[in-house]
Amino acid sequence: MQHRMTIQRTLLLDTIKHLEGHVTAEQIYALLAKRYPQISKATVYRNLNLLEEEHQILRIAVPGAADYYESNTAPHYHIKCLECNQLTDVSLNLDKTLEQEIQDTHGFALLGHSLLFYGICPRCQQAHDTKTAANENSDTGSRESMTSASHAGLNQQVETPA
Repeated sequence: MQHRMTIQRTLLLDTIKHLEGHVTAEQIYALLAKRYPQISKATVYRNLNLLEEEHQILRIAVPGAADYYESNTAPHYHIKCLECNQLTDVSLNLDKTLEQEIQDTHGFALLGHSLLFYGICPRCQQAHDTKTAANENSDTGSRESMTSASHAGLNQQVETPA
């Protein structure tokens, strides 16, 4: 059933398309509420559901986290960074043989599937590597300072007449 395209629904769809990525309902609401303080969370959630039903947006269910939404409705896979929670599209062809195999094995009439990979994104890996290197340099510098100070103390003790 096609619903009338209300002003609120148009605002939501335009916002999702403008952001060009994966956003949560809370992020969409926060952005819209700045410009349109009269909009409610209930309106945002209700219209997101309707836009998804009409296949104008895609909902990505993430176990243990908020659902994400995007304007790219073509079937595709995603990967989520476990550090920063960024969701990214994966450039990988959809495996239709997987659906057929499951359908044949389990008797389900499949309507589609989604696949979510987990990992650490390059930006978070780099931040982690930088932080680790800084800590290692800090520790090494502290040890060198302590070693130099101890040697200076030993030299001082040796040179002091008894």
